Amino acid sequence: METLSLEQKYIVSFKDKDLRKNAELGDPEAQFMIAKHYMDGDGISKDPYQAIRWFQKSAEQGHYKAQCDLGLCYNYGYGVEQNEEKAFEWYEKSALQGYPLSEYNLANCYNSGIGIKKNIILAMKWYQKAAEHGSVEAQFFLGNSYLSGYGVEQDKKLSFYWYKKAADQGHSEAQCCLGICYHEGFGTEKNEGASFEWFEKAAKQGNIEAENSLGLAYEKGIGVERNGEKALEYYKKAAKHGYIDAQKSINFYYTTKAYIKREIMAYEWYKQLAKQGNVIAKRNLGQCFYLGKGTYQNSEEAFHLFKEASENGDAIAQYLLGECYYLGNGSTVNEEESIKWFKASAEQGYNDAIKLITIFENSTPFTRPFKIGAFITTNEKKLRR
Repeated sequence: METLSLEQKYIVSFKDKDLRKNAELGDPEAQFMIAKHYMDGDGISKDPYQAIRWFQKSAEQGHYKAQCDLGLCYNYGYGVEQNEEKAFEWYEKSALQGYPLSEYNLANCYNSGIGIKKNIILAMKWYQKAAEHGSVEAQFFLGNSYLSGYGVEQDKKLSFYWYKKAADQGHSEAQCCLGICYHEGFGTEKNEGASFEWFEKAAKQGNIEAENSLGLAYEKGIGVERNGEKALEYYKKAAKHGYIDAQKSINFYYTTKAYIKREIMAYEWYKQLAKQGNVIAKRNLGQCFYLGKGTYQNSEEAFHLFKEASENGDAIAQYLLGECYYLGNGSTVNEEESIKWFKASAEQGYNDAIKLITIFENSTPFTRPFKIGAFITTNEKKLRR
């Protein structure tokens, strides 16, 4: 014979008209259950005032769930006059018994000054406790906090850790954030395949940011094979939910579809030739990554390709490598290396490099950064057209 849990037994008892009797005899679990029935209108007419009465009886006997629900009622004024101080008191009683939901609610009180003076240190203490006890909302909150440095020292590894905890429990926003972590390399190594998988999990729950991210992944081939129709499908889903970036992407897709197709074809062709050691193709492939044309933008990959082409004597690649070193795109800022490659390009007669070296030689240390920066910025804008 199947054994029923205590809670299931009380539901059965309620149907047999015995639950009230047990509650009136002082059983705190029965009192809590009858309060829930009154609150939800389950098997009895909904009556928030009766719910409060029974929550109170149960809570006064130390029932942690009743204490939490009574705190919620006082917090939002359900069945009782709103009283944030009393809400805090009941959350605290329940939280001190280790109930994750109450720990999270208590943290929110400290974080927002609900029924108590605002105290970020105590808020973080209770968010930590709630997260460790399995509160998915607290885990997500800590993920955000460690990423931004709110209330704690910024730590992307801990941010990733807590996002993963919440994501594994099915929290769609945490799943989306985990996708971003894998894409950007926040707190973990970059992994476009894992990024795609977590965006997909979140999107299946209707997360609009994840839907938009899947559209981008399919459009650019990030962690998945490029598929224009799939990209459009996910952009439309996000756009339908009001996501502005997705709406812009759809408009861009329809107005520049042929142009994008040409960019993708060019990227694939450069990639094929670059594998065969073609120096110009390596430089052109680097530009694809540098500008995000035909593929996703990747400054580090662009830098490596420019460097390979530069070492093989390509004047344009040498200029672009100098630009990367000067701006810190795909590498650390290194003015000495920057000027070295600009000069190498100029010596081969590349006009933009000659102009830049002229600026360098005819400017003072004070004006030089502004003039060189302005020249590079202007050239980069032309390149992006």
